[in-house]
Amino acid sequence: HVFRNLQNFSKKQGISNLEGALSFVLSNDAISSAVVGINTAPQMNELLAIKDQVYQLNKEERAILLNGVRELYFTEHR
Repeated sequence: HVFRNLQNFSKKQGISNLEGALSFVLSNDAISSAVVGINTAPQMNELLAIKDQVYQLNKEERAILLNGVRELYFTEHR
């Protein structure tokens, strides 16, 4: 659910899944930084390439992505 929502959102916005995910995480007022696990040089290069493109999601964009999280929580964690 969550990844599918992220893929659809990112495709619609014309951004990578990484950029969409980081934008979602960093749009939360309670979060000031994100720790990203990197295992390979290509992953580091991708992160460096998008670091200045991460943006503050608006309320509607956050709701789209948060919906996937809520669906997962209520169906998978009972």
